[in-house]
Amino acid sequence: PPLGNTSAGAVVRQLSGEESPTTLFRKIRELRNQQEVYKKDKDKKPEHIEKKLDKFNNSIFGRVARSSYFEQMTIVIIVFNAVEIGVDADYSARWVRSDNLFEGPVGFMLCEVFFCAYFTLEICIRFLG
Repeated sequence: PPLGNTSAGAVVRQLSGEESPTTLFRKIRELRNQQEVYKKDKDKKPEHIEKKLDKFNNSIFGRVARSSYFEQMTIVIIVFNAVEIGVDADYSARWVRSDNLFEGPVGFMLCEVFFCAYFTLEICIRFLG
């Protein structure tokens, strides 16, 4: 392009593909606005979490049922229950014992009562929550 009366800076910008400062600042403002919108959207919880949080009321039972600690504790108890069922089945297969829970070793009886109590409590908390 011919130089004419244009300044050297304008020619360099024109050759390098850069835009005028006003256009550049306008684009910077647009990017900042997009970032602010993104930050606001980022602060919002995903829809599936919102639905989960709305599922429970604000009573003590709802707060307990909503907590991640309660969910993690329940998962740990489920895993321990599965292990206990395996140990109990192995013991029953090796040492033939009666089907009556109260005639076997006390440890199995205590585990069964504990798991029954915990899972009953869990169901009650979730229903009341």
